[in-house]
Parts: sequence; structure tokens; C-alpha cells
Amino acid sequence: MHLRWKIMIVLCVAAVLVDVHSATAQTKKRIIDLLSPESPAKHKDEIDLEIVEIKIAGRPIALGQSFDADDNWLKDMTLRVKNVGTKPIAFFDIGGALFERMDEELAWDQSFRYLFAWNWGRDSTRKKKRLKGPALKPGESVELTYANADSFQLSTIAQGKGEGAFCKLEFTAWAIEYIDGTEPDVPRMRFPKPH
Repeated sequence: MHLRWKIMIVLCVAAVLVDVHSATAQTKKRIIDLLSPESPAKHKDEIDLEIVEIKIAGRPIALGQSFDADDNWLKDMTLRVKNVGTKPIAFFDIGGALFERMDEELAWDQSFRYLFAWNWGRDSTRKKKRLKGPALKPGESVELTYANADSFQLSTIAQGKGEGAFCKLEFTAWAIEYIDGTEPDVPRMRFPKPH
């Protein structure tokens, strides 16, 4: 009887270890990078926005360096974005292309199939010349989370592979609209430097 209890305990511990191992099996190497190098600004005041920090599940992430994360990595991502320009911003979005493999690249004639974007402020498609509502003033920062993710792109991802299938996010484009309704010809953004 005593031996039977020992065997049952060993089997239970083994089952728990198998469950723990299978739960972590969904953790994969991921990477966040820029699609193309940042275009240099000639003057400091040409920069409109700066991504001050990227975190996943509270952990700081460096651009271009791989990290381990589970299937919820996009849900767990937060960006801290600062207005480093000279004008209040009414609306901006920051977007990136998603890839299934860390080494995956697109040929010059291919289009992105899956995109992920965060939006803040009023949508620039509204027909009003002057936008009313909150403005991100020079020097102020906001935190973007999954709640700011573009719902259309989320539904496209959900109908396709699902968020956990992607291992790479490359920032590709962004848009900015100032509180006076104007937009910069070429929005410029600064990203955190690799550690």
C-alpha cells in the first residue's frame, strides 16, 4: 500500500510537469523591428512622435532583438508615445506588418497581408476642418494598449491565422493630424534605440 501511494504521487508530479511543459510550448521567439531604416531628420523639430518604450507583459523590449513571448504577445504589448514636435496632435496612428517567421521578408512587388495598428485621438477621415477633443500637446505622452488597436485589422487577423501565429512585427507607417486639421507632409517618428 505504501508503495502504491508513492507511485501515484510520482505519476501526479509527472502529469503536472507535462502540463507545465505543454503550457509553455506556445511560447515562441518573437521580434519587433523597423521595415526600413528611419529617415534622418535634418532638424530636431522635424520629429513629430517618439515611441519612448515598448513593453510586452510589463517587460521592456528592444527593437531588433528577439524575445520570448506567448500567443498573447500583441494583446500584452504597450507603447508609450510622446509628442516631441511643436504642435498639438489631434490624431495619430502607428502601424506595422505581421509575419509568421522571424526571418520572413516581402519582395518589392508584394503587399502586406496582415497589419496591426494602434490609433489615438479622433479619426482623420471626419469631414470637420477643425477637430474638437483631446490633443496630445508637445511634451506629453500617452500609452497605447490593445484597446487602441484598429478593430478592422484585428478582425482580419482573427479570420486568418490568429494573433499567436505571428512572430514578427515590423513598424511600417504612421499618420498624424494636428489639432488645426493639417498634416505633416512626411510624418517622422523616433524609435527606442537597441540596448
